[in-house]
Amino acid sequence: IKQNHARWLKSLSSDDMNKIFVEQTRAKEKECELNRCTKSLFYSNEIPLIVRLLMPFVIVGNIGLFISGHLNLGATVNVFMQIAGEEITIDNFFEFSMYKSTVDMWNAGAKELAIIILVFSGIWPYTKQLISFFLWFSPPSVIGVSRRGSIYFWLDILAKWSMIDIFVLVISIASFRVSISSPDVAYLTRNLYAVDLMVVPLWGLYANMIAQIVSQISSHFIVYYHRNVVTAYISLKETKEDDNRECSTRSYVTKTFGEEKMRSSKTQDIAEASESRCEPGDMVSADVSFYDQRNDVCEPLRLHTYQLNGMHEGQMLKTLPVVDTIIGVTSFSVIFLSILGCSIASFRLEILGLIGRAVELGEENRQAITRHSLFTIVQLMLDQAAYL
Repeated sequence: IKQNHARWLKSLSSDDMNKIFVEQTRAKEKECELNRCTKSLFYSNEIPLIVRLLMPFVIVGNIGLFISGHLNLGATVNVFMQIAGEEITIDNFFEFSMYKSTVDMWNAGAKELAIIILVFSGIWPYTKQLISFFLWFSPPSVIGVSRRGSIYFWLDILAKWSMIDIFVLVISIASFRVSISSPDVAYLTRNLYAVDLMVVPLWGLYANMIAQIVSQISSHFIVYYHRNVVTAYISLKETKEDDNRECSTRSYVTKTFGEEKMRSSKTQDIAEASESRCEPGDMVSADVSFYDQRNDVCEPLRLHTYQLNGMHEGQMLKTLPVVDTIIGVTSFSVIFLSILGCSIASFRLEILGLIGRAVELGEENRQAITRHSLFTIVQLMLDQAAYL
């Protein structure tokens, strides 16, 4: 990338280099002016007062939910047995928590997954909330507006990885769902015994899931209001520039009209030449009107022309007609593959040992293998919720 950039710079003429330098200088000046004319999000008048006051409490409360979810049990394995008509329940046969699950994965050899869960589910959620809290109060003199928007953007993207521990627990719910029934043979009483192993979600899982959802929603709101602040500043600046242009035009027309009045004793040709001086002012108004109309025009992206920074003057980019076909085929393929991926089995569970043999006896010696897709996992959780 550096070599291509250096090669591109060498291909530019001195005029193009000067234009790029001027554009960069103007961009820096605009950034400095934006930082000087705006406030922190907490003090910004473009954000409703109720949002400015509630957002810090939402962030702090979300940190509390994460702590509660990580310290409490996420789920437990309960055993429900029925032997000769007698029902027996064993609660807390096996317990899940983020710490214990991470250690078990590390000891089982899944070190990469353990590290991912530790970083993105144990460390990252608190880091994201603390950074969001700091940026909400920090003025542009400490963190620039553009840098603040970039940080919030990446926080929102990376926050999606924090859902991985919830994904692991949901997979565990499907993995530990085991049903053992007595075989249908002549020498045994019908329905002599039945054993069900179920993973029951607890407050730790719910607290973590609520915290993740609140974190995602609050992040979207923060990015939205940050962009509103920037948009409000740009709109205000454009309004002031339009007012300045209008005032300049009026001053020019008034001055020209006064000169015409003072020169009324001169010939008609001079008067006509004097009247022609109003034309530049009319052109300014026309340019402003055209600019406003051009901004109001909406057009599809496939018809829009682009000019990237650093391009030569007059050079424009426009998508080729084949891009329309590519986007259509790609969109259809994504939808089709998403539905297909949710429908077909994505992983297989095989029960071994004595429990596996007991399951096979109750299933007429069929192998204790279960295949799950996204839809079957949802159906399993609904059936388990109805049972409990």
